[in-house]
Amino acid sequence: MLYLIIGGIIGISSLFFFNNESYLRIIFLIIGAAIMLKGRREWDAHSFENVKMDEMKKYLVYIGVPIAVLLTIILFRYYLMN
Repeated sequence: MLYLIIGGIIGISSLFFFNNESYLRIIFLIIGAAIMLKGRREWDAHSFENVKMDEMKKYLVYIGVPIAVLLTIILFRYYLMN
């Protein structure tokens, strides 16, 4: 879970703190995505194999979390651009 948060912070902050044509922006986006992927793999291994989760919780994790992340990014960009 900590990897997901850290990777998300790095990825989202790279969208705001670097210019559009900056190579640093692309590098930090890739680093953030790699950290989030590592965290997702560890979270899946600990959550879904050890604990029996019902179908509603699986749908909440697999569908709800990406939607919440996208909405957060959209809101941050909207409020920071205006």
